[in-house]
Amino acid sequence: DDDDDDDDVMEWNLRKCSASGLDIISGLFQRDILPTLLPLLQAKLSDARWEVRESAILALGAIAEGCMEHMTDYLPQLVPWLIQTLADVKPLIRSISCWTLSRYARWVVHTPPAEMYFQPLMQELLKRVLDHNKKVQEAACSAFANVEEEAGAELVPYLGPVIQNLMF
Repeated sequence: DDDDDDDDVMEWNLRKCSASGLDIISGLFQRDILPTLLPLLQAKLSDARWEVRESAILALGAIAEGCMEHMTDYLPQLVPWLIQTLADVKPLIRSISCWTLSRYARWVVHTPPAEMYFQPLMQELLKRVLDHNKKVQEAACSAFANVEEEAGAELVPYLGPVIQNLMF
């Protein structure tokens, strides 16, 4: 059952405490944590075990706010990879990828060309809004709200598909 992987998502647990700690550390030390953290994350993002990949995706989202200006060199490769993870077979990977991408929404929305980052993100988030897993649907709706807020008028060309998906 797809819901089995999501049982602990809503409770405050070691996973969320760790992400909160990374968020605080990244805010305090910003660039200084990246030489240590990025090689660890790179290894974990390519791990065969989905739980390990999920933890690395969570960590990427956790450091987004504190390290944003220092992550911009990595985002052109990272964002398309994260967008692909929105279609992962594991619901927890799909939901945490929604959250992580929402943390980088400003970069995605304002980095041209839109066909490379913004448009694919919109298409995949809208698919996840209709996901068969409720936790993924919730994460996609939340991520979409963040992207929508960041995009403002840049969302106008996509209103047709957006309204269709939200009204299904």
